[in-house]
Amino acid sequence: MLGSSDTAVNVGVNAETHIRLANGLVAIEVDLEKGDYAYAGSRGFALQDVRSGFRWQGREYHTGHYDRHYMIGQPEKIQDPFGTGIHAVIKHESDLLPGLEQHFYVYEGASSFITRVVIVGQEELKVNRIAVVKTDSVSSGSETVPGEALHVLRVPYDNDKWVRYLTETAPLETESYEVTALFQPDSRNGLILGSISHDVWKTGIRVKGETAGKLDELELYAGAADIMTRDSQPHGYIRGTRVESPLVMVGDYDDYRTGLEAYGEANTKVAPALSWDGGVPIGWNSWSAAMSTLDYSLYVATSDFLKREVQPQGFHNEDTLYINFDAFWDRLTPAEMEDALKRVRENGHKPGTYWTPFAFWGSPAGFGNPVEGTDGKYTYGDILLRDQDGEILPDVDGGLAIDPTHPGNLARIDWFMDKFVSEGFEYIKLDFMAHGALEGKHYNPDITTGIAEGRHLLFAVRVLGQQYGAGGRRDERKI
Repeated sequence: MLGSSDTAVNVGVNAETHIRLANGLVAIEVDLEKGDYAYAGSRGFALQDVRSGFRWQGREYHTGHYDRHYMIGQPEKIQDPFGTGIHAVIKHESDLLPGLEQHFYVYEGASSFITRVVIVGQEELKVNRIAVVKTDSVSSGSETVPGEALHVLRVPYDNDKWVRYLTETAPLETESYEVTALFQPDSRNGLILGSISHDVWKTGIRVKGETAGKLDELELYAGAADIMTRDSQPHGYIRGTRVESPLVMVGDYDDYRTGLEAYGEANTKVAPALSWDGGVPIGWNSWSAAMSTLDYSLYVATSDFLKREVQPQGFHNEDTLYINFDAFWDRLTPAEMEDALKRVRENGHKPGTYWTPFAFWGSPAGFGNPVEGTDGKYTYGDILLRDQDGEILPDVDGGLAIDPTHPGNLARIDWFMDKFVSEGFEYIKLDFMAHGALEGKHYNPDITTGIAEGRHLLFAVRVLGQQYGAGGRRDERKI
């Protein structure tokens, strides 16, 4: 037992047959004879016969295919950003298969547990799909309650092409991305499953139910790549003697909305938000009002109007308003841009701009255009993301993907950041981010997945942004 409250973490061990981890809100029981486990939450949700697996050399393998299942050592007491708890590792072995480790993290007082799967080999492995949680047995405690059908929340991968959140009930076959909620709309009891680390993999959650009110399949897996992630290529492979899945959170809550908030908080513990003390940015963005008709007159007239008519009514945050360009700002001449930004600042407003760092919007005729900041060394045709055969990837929403790892694009980032800062912009909206996470063959061979690719460039943008001082110039680059 760890702790002294009703929600302390208890570990029950029968080294031959079962391992039980529980804290009063979450219970996990591992069957060391079959290689699966059961989950039970305090709100009535339960998963039976849960397995983990992976795709290797053309076939899918899961923990039920292994001959030997055991716990490595004893559960380790841990203290980390999630709290006080235990970490237990279950190892699955067979003579002809790579090893598979299931890592379980159970915390005192938590309504969820965290898990990760690791594929282990004596030699380098090549894996592009890991099933972290896979079961054909899902129950919510509402199966016998008339009218209390279990709803499934589908979370889209992005918001391109106007895709929306939606809920469905069985019969269904759907896929959510990064996170989902299985919930009862009347009581609001809900089960939350989602990845909480996002540095290598895209995560999908497949849910299937063939008859009304019953779910037959639930699988949370790393390696999603389909039309909804905007991918035309398979998910990239991860190589190494230890290939890790993302961290995954599973737990049920008396209100699924509380569970989704807990999921969001868990993500911030893995990757904390950058500090910001400027209050919530509030103001005007040109897209909804102007779209492609944006021009100098509209931009400055909007700042004048807000200053005169709206800001005195309380439309500001700490007396600050942002006046933001969206797409088509490049139609202004340099002289118009300089004068427009001067006018906005005279009104006491902060100017903002717009950029799509991962997308090329030109036609093939523009492939020969030199990339900004490269002194003619690279053209846009050079920096576009391609497949393994060298073909440019299909466009998404009319834009072709740029390879974030290409040195020409890194120089382009420098050029645009210098431009925006020298012009005095204090806000940048980055759009069409999914282009930067598409699967493909990257210039940098160490980047083998789309998420790792996008993260690479976002890191570059973030570091550059932090290197500008009050004088508007960048310190020595340290990427």
